[in-house]
Amino acid sequence: HIASYYRNEPVVWGYDLINEPVPQSGREYELLPSYVEMGNAIREVDPNHIIVAEGSWWGSDLTKIDWMDSFTQQKTGISKSWDSKLVYQIHHYGLPSDIYGREQITQKLNIPIIIGAYGE
Repeated sequence: HIASYYRNEPVVWGYDLINEPVPQSGREYELLPSYVEMGNAIREVDPNHIIVAEGSWWGSDLTKIDWMDSFTQQKTGISKSWDSKLVYQIHHYGLPSDIYGREQITQKLNIPIIIGAYGE
């Protein structure tokens, strides 16, 4: 278990659960429950480090992991914050103006957002 190895490592900032997830069509809403399960497994051995969850579709779509959205709640059964040290990450490959709106989701969820990759 990688979290057991790094749990007391001060130079590790956090765990990025899945890099640029691209769920199969029709399985997009399995991402959030998978994140919760992975986060819980990490928390069994490491209560200290940040949990980083990326949006669906190459890290760009936060709607599938928005636990306050009623449709996401219906599809996942998750309706509340699932970790106290959670950060959402996006990857953005396009026009800078296309990034706007994603921060509204994280503001609503009251969690930080970081841009982990950027380019065209």
